[in-house]
Amino acid sequence: MEERELSQCIELNQQATMLMAVEKYNEAITYLEKAKELDPMEKETYLNLGNAYANLEDYEKAIDCFKKIILIDKKEPMAYFNLGNISFLIDEVEKGIEYYNKAIANKVLKVIHYYLADDFVEYIKAVGKYKNGGYYTFSSKELEMWFNYCTEKCFFDES
Repeated sequence: MEERELSQCIELNQQATMLMAVEKYNEAITYLEKAKELDPMEKETYLNLGNAYANLEDYEKAIDCFKKIILIDKKEPMAYFNLGNISFLIDEVEKGIEYYNKAIANKVLKVIHYYLADDFVEYIKAVGKYKNGGYYTFSSKELEMWFNYCTEKCFFDES
């Protein structure tokens, strides 16, 4: 790939990321499809594309994007992590756990530790409200689903 094409691919990914930050997922997908044409082996493009589709609840296309990353690099932890998230969203809990285990095996915690810090704070707040009979509004569907899964499996001692 020429330097100019690489630069365009990076720029298209950055523009798409900005659009996703303001929830303009369809517009972001347009930029990401162009980036994919420039470099069909760029993992970041598929990661962003998968996240855009996931936010639009088009889980089939999101799964395809994350699986494409694995074809490019079968040790990419974020692909497995995102497949785990989607599996939980579509009630395929066992498959989600398998993907999370693959993500952990591929050092996903080094990649997402800063994401988890915010989620952990949110999770602790939810536990406090739950134990006091209240309800906590989560900032992400994934974290809320994980919390609900944990409470249904009796991870918290009610006595």
